[in-house]
Amino acid sequence: MNKTKSTIIVFIWYLIAAISAFVLFQFVLPHTTHILLKSFLANVLATFVIFIGSSIYNNSSIYDAYWSVVPPIILMYWNNLEYSNFISFKNNILLLVVLFWSVRLTLNWHYGWKGLHDEDWRYTELRNQNGKWFPLVNFFGIHLFPTVLVFVALIPCYYIISAYHINIVPLYIIGVLIAIVGILFELIADIQSKRFRATHAKDKFITTGLWQYSRHPNYFGEILFWLGLYVMMLACDIHQWYLGIGSLLMFGLFYFISIPLMEKRNLAKRKNYQQYIDAVSKLFPWKKNS
Repeated sequence: MNKTKSTIIVFIWYLIAAISAFVLFQFVLPHTTHILLKSFLANVLATFVIFIGSSIYNNSSIYDAYWSVVPPIILMYWNNLEYSNFISFKNNILLLVVLFWSVRLTLNWHYGWKGLHDEDWRYTELRNQNGKWFPLVNFFGIHLFPTVLVFVALIPCYYIISAYHINIVPLYIIGVLIAIVGILFELIADIQSKRFRATHAKDKFITTGLWQYSRHPNYFGEILFWLGLYVMMLACDIHQWYLGIGSLLMFGLFYFISIPLMEKRNLAKRKNYQQYIDAVSKLFPWKKNS
């Protein structure tokens, strides 16, 4: 199936997921249920719908865009609830930052995805490793776990939106800048990587640009983005400081799961990658290690 047809199919499944989540949120769950809980349950239902689509087409990469598509939808819904200050400048800035991140990351996914015949190599490995147990791994590990993680990291935005004003304006500006720098870091790293791949063999790896300071500058940028949202929340409601757990979980995901998986694969497939590991920082873009 070509990429255009594949994209249409993915769009249809996401539309079904969105309608299902809206019906659950608006008409099924009691009105007395807290907004965050209702949003979470609707999010889980939408994830389950995408899981069904992934299972039907035997391709878990159908879920990949969920990471970047759903957050701005949730935020816009929160922003338009009756009690929210939807004309607030701080809310509009938040939405613009998240939309910038969402559009960039979604376009990046679509650019690299070839269609329904193309599945992320990590999912293929899990499929081969787990055999008959893969459906459970697929739902709880590939689909539900990222959904929960992103939602937890997104909760600070709820407190930004529902706050009446910014208590610490300079801190809010710092948070916005951190998030934007993170997005730009990802954008530049991805552009540099794509240009490199277009002119080099598959067994080669990029060591120029941002990649000469960090082996995973795109992951560093993603971590910065979520940290920026948390800092913005602190400026509005510092009493919710404990919600930094979402940013910490994001850091843990990339540092302890995503990066080790990627590095194991690179060591097996790319010559001299160990020398790159010895010379360049793992995540944070400091100067080259001696």
